[in-house]
Amino acid sequence: MEKRIYISGKITGEDYEKTYKKFLLMEQKILSQSTVENPIKVINPMKICKPEWNWEQCMRVCISKMLLCHEVWLLPDWVDSRGAKKEVCLCQEYGIKIVTT
Repeated sequence: MEKRIYISGKITGEDYEKTYKKFLLMEQKILSQSTVENPIKVINPMKICKPEWNWEQCMRVCISKMLLCHEVWLLPDWVDSRGAKKEVCLCQEYGIKIVTT
């Protein structure tokens, strides 16, 4: 069974290209730990939300995907993100493992 990992961090108000790269680097780091015996699937919000969506649209999609994950990996800037803070609260409420990076 594959482990599903969601990446959480600050997106709103940030430069799109820099933010996309930041999330992509974390995705690659996580995937480098994937093996045939222990496969990992990464849920990267930058890949599932469209740039033209508003915050609420992104949060609805991201939270629904996040709740299906085994772990949430927090980027260092998560503390500056309203959405990431909500995601952390949900993880705590639903017992989803949080990994700080």
